[in-house]
Amino acid sequence: MKKIITVILITIATAHMETKALDVTYKPYGSGHSMAVIVPTINNFIELSAMSESEFERTMQLYKYFENDNEGKYRSFWNGSLDNFAYANCVNTFSYNVMRDEIRFYVSRDMVYPQNAITELYRELRPYYKDSKINSQGYTVDLFAFKIDDAGYYFYITESDSLFDILMLKKYINE
Repeated sequence: MKKIITVILITIATAHMETKALDVTYKPYGSGHSMAVIVPTINNFIELSAMSESEFERTMQLYKYFENDNEGKYRSFWNGSLDNFAYANCVNTFSYNVMRDEIRFYVSRDMVYPQNAITELYRELRPYYKDSKINSQGYTVDLFAFKIDDAGYYFYITESDSLFDILMLKKYINE
């Protein structure tokens, strides 16, 4: 029995250590409450895309992101809940495409936190700007691309009247 408990504890400890450190901030709301916000940075997108589906899920749960149970190829997690949605005003969603190395981030324009997070992401990505196109809804989609080691990273940022939609694709470069 002691062996089984020891193995379980080691497994839990190992699983917890596998969770990657991300750039996370906490927005206070209400009386003494705060809400974790995973900041949209290049490093965070790359770290999230390097995770397995189970690591992604554990990471989201670690920062109290709740899974959206919609059917489909994405696993989506958002940091809002019924008790903080109206108060924190910083709700965002991260999605993991289980079919491809793709991370998607959605945030309403009025819920960006920290307030300069999207501006800072654009600053980080500026050296990697490749192109802009107009999508079928009439919004501009900016493309940024760069290589790190054996992977190419492609960021597509769409800014609508009410929403920022950031898609990051990771493609392995054939040797």
